[in-house]
Amino acid sequence: MIWHIFKKDWKLLWPLVLIVAAVEFVNVSVWLSLGHFLDSLALVPILGPMQWAMFLGIAALIIMTVHQDLVPGDRQDWLVRPVHRRDLLLEKFLFVVVAVHGPLALADLTHGLATGFPLEGSLSLALSHGAYLLLVFSLPILGFAAMTSTIVEAVGVILAIFLVYALFQLEFLRGAPLSNDSNLNWMPYAFWSVLALVQAAIVIPLQYYRRATGLARGVALGAALLIPLPALVSWVPAFAFQTWLSLNPAPAGPIQVAFDPDLGRRVVAPGDQDRVNSVWLPLSVSGLSPESIVISDRANVRIIGRDGSILFTGRATGDPQVTDGPGDGSFHIEDFPVRTTTGGKVRTHERITLPGNLYDLVRSRQVRVELDYSLTLFHMEASDAIAALNGDKRTADIGWCKTKLDYNGNFVNLNCIKLGRPASCSTFVLENTATGQKNPVSNRCSANYWPYTAYGFYPVMQPNDFRQPVRDPQGLAKYPVDGSQLAHAQILMKTYRPVAHFTRHLTIPDIRLGDWEAQTGQVAANTASE
Repeated sequence: MIWHIFKKDWKLLWPLVLIVAAVEFVNVSVWLSLGHFLDSLALVPILGPMQWAMFLGIAALIIMTVHQDLVPGDRQDWLVRPVHRRDLLLEKFLFVVVAVHGPLALADLTHGLATGFPLEGSLSLALSHGAYLLLVFSLPILGFAAMTSTIVEAVGVILAIFLVYALFQLEFLRGAPLSNDSNLNWMPYAFWSVLALVQAAIVIPLQYYRRATGLARGVALGAALLIPLPALVSWVPAFAFQTWLSLNPAPAGPIQVAFDPDLGRRVVAPGDQDRVNSVWLPLSVSGLSPESIVISDRANVRIIGRDGSILFTGRATGDPQVTDGPGDGSFHIEDFPVRTTTGGKVRTHERITLPGNLYDLVRSRQVRVELDYSLTLFHMEASDAIAALNGDKRTADIGWCKTKLDYNGNFVNLNCIKLGRPASCSTFVLENTATGQKNPVSNRCSANYWPYTAYGFYPVMQPNDFRQPVRDPQGLAKYPVDGSQLAHAQILMKTYRPVAHFTRHLTIPDIRLGDWEAQTGQVAANTASE
């Protein structure tokens, strides 16, 4: 009976199946046409609409598949025949897997093979991408469709859920501990994915085995009401959960953070706005293992007066301290990350920025400063080198990388395409192989701790760009390796993966913050290193 129902659905819906599959393959074709450097700029604006069209098409196809044999009501043809409810449910699931996810997996596989990646890796990622979408998108859509009698009702329910989600994102999650500016921003999305899957796991059996439409709709409403729950989770338990997920917590055990006044004051460039209402506390981070990076996910600070009164409590600088890099478009963090190749101790400065009136009040007073750090340790995963001009190289861990000089000669563009998500943290150094001279290290530490490698709702593969500056248009910076040396230059690439999440507490019992204001001078490399 399952096969007979499948043939019936295919005869009715094959045109829509082909249309949705065509959109999926066109989407892949657009990404392939863009290449490493997004050469076909005219195609870039259609990427977003193409993604929306693909998922709207998938949702419409699933809804229409379910509505071929409506569940609500008492006048359905499948009830009269009768058709076994288990057979009907299994057929709908089979149709979604074969007719919806089959073309999607084939499109992803084609994308991987056309990009030159091996069959095994391309197939593995295509299947994991499809499995993720099946669990958190297609099955919930199937559940919503089973509760409705018309496509208008189904679309209305889905739009209502989407509006609740969008309003929550805009109004309630903004500024919350797990918001999009947090390194733990994967947790709300994981929670919503699990919530959607659980809702589907309850609603689908209720409808197909008991046809309890009222109860199923109540379950769906209850799931929608739980969408804001991540906004109620504070940072401490969330990071404790992240710590529990650490791959290898042992290397983080010896790491200590200490006040290091011998380091001296921070040096900033003239006119640097970071010095406004800010001090830079000298620190040392010790116990580091070789080829490692430590970043600060969050630093909370308390400033306490000599009488024990709390003068300030809050985040040190509105973490995470992520700004545009020095013209390279990458991310760097002013006080962290600390980086070492040989291990041991690294010295750096911790920036504390206070409200203006409070800063004027405390800068000349003797106070106690307490810092609570949430830190992540990264270990090197892979390293390689590529020619700085017109380089073209494939590596198993970093991906397929190419380089070229940008049109105005200010940067070397390095773009890499990898199966799955790119590395959470990467470093790049431009080196003249003839003289051994190197430019300052550039960092790309997005600190995204998603526990799965598939891109989720996004394409399986897309280029990740990194820019290495070789000339400052304003003439303020001089680089050891400039544009004239690129014929003899290469880019040294290293990627890192997070292995441990941990916390540290630092107390400075007696300090005058004004003593640690930044001084103007020639700025060294941004990232602390050995």
